[in-house]
Parts: sequence; C-alpha cells; structure tokens
Amino acid sequence: MSEQIRFFVEGIPRPQGSKITGVTKAGTRFMREANRETKPWRLWVAEAARRAFEGRPRIETPCQVHVTCYFPIPKKPKFKRPTSCGDSDKLFRAIADALSKDAGIMSNDNLIYWQSCTKSWCFDGQRPGAWISVMFGGAQ
Repeated sequence: MSEQIRFFVEGIPRPQGSKITGVTKAGTRFMREANRETKPWRLWVAEAARRAFEGRPRIETPCQVHVTCYFPIPKKPKFKRPTSCGDSDKLFRAIADALSKDAGIMSNDNLIYWQSCTKSWCFDGQRPGAWISVMFGGAQ
C-alpha cells in the first residue's frame, strides 16, 4: 500500500546549481552556492519535511516527488507564466537535496524515480512557497 505525504513550505523557492569558487585572504580555496538564499531555503524545506514525516521510518525504496512552486507576481511580468524564477530542475534539485541530505527523510535522492516541478504565480491570496508531495511504499 502506497502512502503520500504532502506539505507546504512558506517562502520564496530558491534554485540550487550554480557555484562560485574563490580563495580566502588566507589562501584557502572555497566553493559555495551562487545564490546565497539557497541554504536558508533548503533548511526551511528540511524542517517542514521533518515535521511532516515525524514518526515515520526513513524512505529506503523508490518514491515520487511532485513540487509546485508559487512566486509573487512582479509588477510588470514579462510573460503570463513565471519564467524568470529559476529553472525548474534547479528548484527541484534544492528540494531533493533538502529532503535527503538536510532532513534525512530518504537515504538518497537517487530513490526518486518520478519527479515533477511546476512554477506558478501566487493568485487569490496564495502565499509564496512550495507544495511538496512525496509518494512512497507499495508497488513502486
């Protein structure tokens, strides 16, 4: 029997992907996310996931993850659809890493065999954030 856990993470979804490398004044090399808001976003996703999965064992079998990201409508949007809010694959990457590496609700994000990530504007009082649905168990 399969199970579905669905939860909302409030905040503006942030993509993960591009990195910046550099050298400190002491000469040590470093690498960090290009978007400084990615790490806080991942921590918010991880906290919401831990609350939603509280009392459940860690996912060790194939699963599906579906995400809908909601963004505030700019004053003058270029298109009717949100296209400048980050690539869908990079938005999903941040969420998948938050679920596996930060929240630990799944042993590895390679267990995700089916994924979707859509972007939408916030309409009718919708808050910015992401609805995340994880389906697991059963005959996956």
